[in-house]
Order: sequence, then C-alpha cells, then structure tokens
Amino acid sequence: METNPYYRSFKHTLLLSFVLVIPFLILCVMGIFDSYILQVFDTSIGSLFYNRGSDLLTKIVIAFTTIGNPMSVALIVLAIAVLVLVIQRDWKSTLWYILTVFLGAAVLNSLVKNVFQRVRPELTHLIEQEGHSFPSGHAMGAVIYFGALAYLIYYFSQNKSSQVKQSLMGLTVIFVLLMGISRLYLGVHYPSDVLGGYSLGSAFLVLAIDYHRRWLHANKSSKF
Repeated sequence: METNPYYRSFKHTLLLSFVLVIPFLILCVMGIFDSYILQVFDTSIGSLFYNRGSDLLTKIVIAFTTIGNPMSVALIVLAIAVLVLVIQRDWKSTLWYILTVFLGAAVLNSLVKNVFQRVRPELTHLIEQEGHSFPSGHAMGAVIYFGALAYLIYYFSQNKSSQVKQSLMGLTVIFVLLMGISRLYLGVHYPSDVLGGYSLGSAFLVLAIDYHRRWLHANKSSKF
C-alpha cells in the first residue's frame, strides 16, 4: 500500500518546528540563568524602538496594537470563521482555525507566561498592560492568527501560484514585525519577549498547518 505523502512529510514538519522553536528555548535558558547577554540584548535593541516618535505616531501605534488584544482577536477570529463557513462551507477548516488560535495564542501563551512569570520592563508604559511579559502574547498571537489566515487564503485560492504564496508570506511577515515593534515602542515588552513569541508561535503554526493538511487529506468530505 502506498504511504500517504502527508505522513511521509511529518518528520520534516517536526524538524522544521524544532528549528523554529530553538530561539525560544535559548531565551528560556538565558532567562533562567539571568544571562548578562540577554540583559544587554534587551537594553540595546529595546532602546532603538521605545517611544521614538511623535504624539501622532504614538496614537497610531496604540491603535494598531489593539488589533492584538484578546477581545479584538476573538472578534477577528469569529468573523473569519463565519466567512469560511458561509463562503467555503468547510466546517473542518472553520474549526481548525478557531482551535489553532485558541490553543496557540491563548492557552499555550498563558501557560508559558505563568511558568516564567517575567515582570514587564521598568519603563513608562504608554498603555496599560497587565500580566506577565515572556513571551509576548501579541507577537505570538500575530504569528498564529494572521499566519493561519494567510494559509487559509492560499488553501482556498483558485490561483495557487508561487506569486500568491509569496505575497501572503510577505504580508504576514510585515504584519507580525509591526506588531512586535509596536510592543517595544510602547514599552510593555522586552525584545526577547517578542522574539520568544515569534519563535514559539511559528513552531506551533507549522504543526497546526501540517495537521490541517493531513486531517483534510484523510477525509475529503469535509464540506457540507
């Protein structure tokens, strides 16, 4: 019997996910041992972005970063889920998107935050922000919910050209980078928080996308 190609590629998916999570693991070790290198990295990189603009820019950054707030994410995810269900009539992809964002951006991020309980930077926060600092929920969430959205757009696209794929990847990278920079600008996260969120979120997203592909391949009757 011929082996399912998606199952054959699962080892590659695990390897890619492991590579992506390496920065997060390194930051965890450095944080545990209170590394001087980590302190220098956070101080030097963070100073490049913290409150480096006009009042107008600050207002724009504050407005942009609200896209990553839990309530905003919940509304966005709900809207996307409804669109996928109504337009594509694909309940599996709808459920996959909701669970991917919920388990990755909410549950996993909260668990890791509670494990490390890192205090936020001792800066004047330009917005009110509660909770722990590492890893950044906004950075991690942006990778997961925007990355998963880009994947679904490509998945349902009639024109699966490399140009479409590259455009979606480019938009995702730009959005994720801007979200991370906004957290540094507002003084509510260290650069290592943002990097850790990127790393852990990317590793989780890769596994989630692989599961979506294998799940639907195993049962083509996923639509109404």
